[in-house]
Amino acid sequence: MAVSSHQNAALSEKASRAADRSRIVEIEAKILELTRSIHILQKERDLTQNRLDAYTYPVLTLPPEIVSEIFVHFIPVCRPWREIAFSTPRLWRAVQMSVYSKTTLDGQLNRVESSLARSGSCLLSIQLSSQSYGDHIPLLELLAPHCERLQHLKLCVSALRNLHWDSLKRPLLSLRSLVVSEAVFTEDCSPTVLLSAPLLNKVALGWYHDHWRSILPWFQLSVLAVESISLGHCASALELAPNLVFCMFSVTSCHAPRNNPPIPPCQFLETLVLKTEFRDSEYLDGFWDSLTLPALRDLQICEVFLGPHPVEALRALLLRSGCSPSRIHIMRGEKPLKQYCNAMPSVVFSKGHQPLTNPDEVAEIEDLEELDWGDAGLEDSDSDNKA
Repeated sequence: MAVSSHQNAALSEKASRAADRSRIVEIEAKILELTRSIHILQKERDLTQNRLDAYTYPVLTLPPEIVSEIFVHFIPVCRPWREIAFSTPRLWRAVQMSVYSKTTLDGQLNRVESSLARSGSCLLSIQLSSQSYGDHIPLLELLAPHCERLQHLKLCVSALRNLHWDSLKRPLLSLRSLVVSEAVFTEDCSPTVLLSAPLLNKVALGWYHDHWRSILPWFQLSVLAVESISLGHCASALELAPNLVFCMFSVTSCHAPRNNPPIPPCQFLETLVLKTEFRDSEYLDGFWDSLTLPALRDLQICEVFLGPHPVEALRALLLRSGCSPSRIHIMRGEKPLKQYCNAMPSVVFSKGHQPLTNPDEVAEIEDLEELDWGDAGLEDSDSDNKA
């Protein structure tokens, strides 16, 4: 009787395992079907958006003579419109400051001071550009009384020493995103200080330098983009910022010690974009094998990162990470896409030379409007400030 019960239990357990295996197959099939549906919807969305972008509003096709007549007839109401604009703080919350010579500095200071005063208590989005060291310091000092309202900041400064956070004099309590493009640290750069910005979580850098280690509050970051970075610094940045959800690296230097210790698992990293102009995988050896990405959903990678056996290397990453990405985009790939699809049938694969970066998730260094600036609308700041 006991033997019969044992056999029944064994048969029941075997049937349960068979049912679980069958269920996993069903779930994976549904995931694949849903992923394909999402891919189709994304393509339809892009086509629809392209049609909208191509639309020309009829008013923009009017001849200049007719537009001039409209302006002439509306001259009597221009003053009320200007007064409304001047008394609407939200129109002045995005400010662009550009200094390319000492002679233009005073004019910029006056214009920026007026814009800041008109912005009232609104959160600010600031873009500051200068071509020589020191020109930006008076503008930063002008921001000092308003620094607690600074929400988004983009700096296009050719040479940096400390970024002069001390010029702002107070913590940046509202700062959420920071873009520093084109800048390099000078050789006589003095020790830097930590940026006091408790809400900062999005950072885009044109060029990575060791000084950033002591400037940025890495633990807070959820989005990081670097347009020029060495392979060794990629590993360092991932260790410094364990809470990243989105990461984009463009590797321009292979300087990295071989046999690096494994990078701690990137527990929250959902989107990883790895770009490079290198063609030889030997220069990038070791980095890929040290990655573990348990939360990975979207991978966009140049095939050279995967070494001489890219399909096997990619499959090994998925196995050791225990992740199930919905999309993998192979850039500059030589292996037929079919080989990837056959090895990992639950993943939607694509190929191309450029990443499929979501502009809502990351700051693209050269295109300011692609940063998720919230309500700030820096791309419209010129027209706002001239209202």
